[in-house]
Amino acid sequence: KITRNATGAITEIFTPKVNEALRNLEVVTASVNYAFDAGNIGSFLLRSSYTNTLEQELTLFPGDTPIDLLRSPGESSDPKTKLNASVTWSSPGDMWAATLYGNRIGSIPNYRAQIDGNYDAATAGRLGSYTTYNASLDFRPINALTLSLMVNNLLDDMPPEDHSFPGSSGAPYDDSQYTVYGRSMY
Repeated sequence: KITRNATGAITEIFTPKVNEALRNLEVVTASVNYAFDAGNIGSFLLRSSYTNTLEQELTLFPGDTPIDLLRSPGESSDPKTKLNASVTWSSPGDMWAATLYGNRIGSIPNYRAQIDGNYDAATAGRLGSYTTYNASLDFRPINALTLSLMVNNLLDDMPPEDHSFPGSSGAPYDDSQYTVYGRSMY
């Protein structure tokens, strides 16, 4: 909307934001939770969750050609698949508990593919999947007190190194997908 004064000069231009974009997302997700009592040794809880993106298209404006975000590395670095799983053991009476958790991020485009927007360059490609493991141990001597020890990135793994980074644009990994926090204990 344009507002003019009595002489016809523009005094205000009002441009409200209108989101006309359309995202088509087809995803398969599955999760499993299973708990069982193991008698004298305690109880176990198993959990797992899996996501597989089958289709991800973005249309910015009606009539535009949809952008295939799964196959256009310049538009998205999201992994196609993700998986996480955990096993938790609790002692009889719940005085002790221990959990092992794994998180896997599927492959993503490397830096060169993201900058070029395709896989045509000799150095363009995909980085392998990245899996980290966390562990925790809880001790509850009384109901109102729990002491915990947590270890993140138990194996001290680093994300896949991306040799297509030029060295002048930050760390040699995709910080939108990975962190370089090594093993940490709390």
